[in-house]
Amino acid sequence: MIAKAARSRGKPSNHVAGQSTTAIKRAALDLFAIRGFDGAFTREIAAAADVDASLISYQFGSKLGLWKAIVADVGQALMSALDAANAGPEASAGNELQASMTAFVDFALLNPALIQFLRRDAETDVEHSRYLAETLGLPIFDRHLPLMEAAKAAGSLPGICPAMAVLHFSQGVAAMVRRRELLISRDPRLADDDIFRAALCDTLITPLFRND
Repeated sequence: MIAKAARSRGKPSNHVAGQSTTAIKRAALDLFAIRGFDGAFTREIAAAADVDASLISYQFGSKLGLWKAIVADVGQALMSALDAANAGPEASAGNELQASMTAFVDFALLNPALIQFLRRDAETDVEHSRYLAETLGLPIFDRHLPLMEAAKAAGSLPGICPAMAVLHFSQGVAAMVRRRELLISRDPRLADDDIFRAALCDTLITPLFRND
């Protein structure tokens, strides 16, 4: 059980504070994903994390500060996953791009609550949308655009606009993962994780490389 650090007197220890911070972020992510920023109340987040509500203000300053901290964590984790994608030292530009795109798909599939969380607030709040664009959208775009341009220059991606293709891919992955239940209701095979992953790649990655 996470220690209820804020209920003890004085400044919480680094160990207890670290445990509580993790628990708060986890609880907040789940509630933000289900209800959105406005629908997730600080006291509910604190109760789910088993801490005093005042600890959220102590650790993050506000509910918005907590939301931004989660977004920043997502960005760091995603960039780390993309950095770890490696097609090998002799890989072609097309193979490097495919490795990075596949890593993005895998990250989204491993973290569906994150996708729900991010997409919900991106569509309902201007300030949140701007912060998400700066913290996640642009880094993802800037990560894949040079790879897309290099692959096109190498002849792997004939007849595409790299900028549009990058946006179509990233938005497509997010939309498919977020709407998975709807897709399953129309095609029950997509309830299988391997089949769903293969369908994502076949729909959003493979067609780009039809002449590769």
